[in-house]
Formats: sequence, C-alpha cells, structure tokens
Amino acid sequence: MADELADGTYVARNGAFPTYSLNSSGATDVNGANVWCYPFDNSDAAFVTIWTRSDGTRQIVFPATGKSLDIYANNYHMGANVQQWEDNNSKAQQWTITAAPNKTYTFEGKSYQGYHIYLTETLNSEKYCVELYGTPTNTDDNDHPNVVITPAEYTSGTDDAN
Repeated sequence: MADELADGTYVARNGAFPTYSLNSSGATDVNGANVWCYPFDNSDAAFVTIWTRSDGTRQIVFPATGKSLDIYANNYHMGANVQQWEDNNSKAQQWTITAAPNKTYTFEGKSYQGYHIYLTETLNSEKYCVELYGTPTNTDDNDHPNVVITPAEYTSGTDDAN
C-alpha cells in the first residue's frame, strides 16, 4: 500500500511544529527517560527506527539508546506520559502507524506524507495516539513540549500536534 510507512530509520517531526521532532531526552540511556518534542538538531537522539513485529504491530526504537517508545506504567488514559523503556514486548510498546488523510508536509523542499502514531492496545475500545501535551505557543530552542497519548476521538485528522 502506498500510504504504509516502510520499516526504517526516520525523523518523526511534529506537523504543528515541523522544526521539532520526537527526541529521547538528549539520548539519555535510562529506562523511563521522558520523550519530548525538541528542535531537530540532527543528533542521534532525534531519530527513530520503526519496524514491523511478527504480530503486525510496529516497534518504535530510539537508535541512540536502544530503548522503545513506551507508555508509562502501561497506563492508558488521556495525558499518559510517553517514555522510553527497554524492549519488554508489552502492549505499551506496540504501535499502529497510519497515513493522515490529506496531510503532507514540506521540509527542505521535499514533500512527505503525514502519519499518526496510535497505541495498538485499546481501553474500553478507545484508541490513543501520540501527541504534544497541550498546545504549545512558544517554540524557541529552550522549549521541549512533553509527548503524551490522547484518545483518538480528539484527533479528527485535522490536529497537527499529533
């Protein structure tokens, strides 16, 4: 399928703030280290590797640390913190990545398809996606908005912060 994201290493940029990307807290190699959105600086902390697991879910790993994108304490609720943790095959590390309908972004003169990252596990049939906490208004180099999960019902496909 043309909209499917191939396994590989990427910069996971934020649609609302395209100069920002997912970041493993500056490549801090600690279980539970926070994941934030930080101005892209081409450092190792700013890259993610995505691959398809045998069950069809996606694994998202920070190559700088070897840690997986994870939901704190396997706790699915609006605003639950996104962290990094060693691979433990838990539902908190199993993701679905889907193309965002009619969302393309241009970086350095090249157009890219936009995607949403959803937690594969649901709670009471509710899907959760990765997004910035709140709506940051200041995007200077000292700002690093936190990354959380939000119920997908709040993400109609028009919210660029997820």
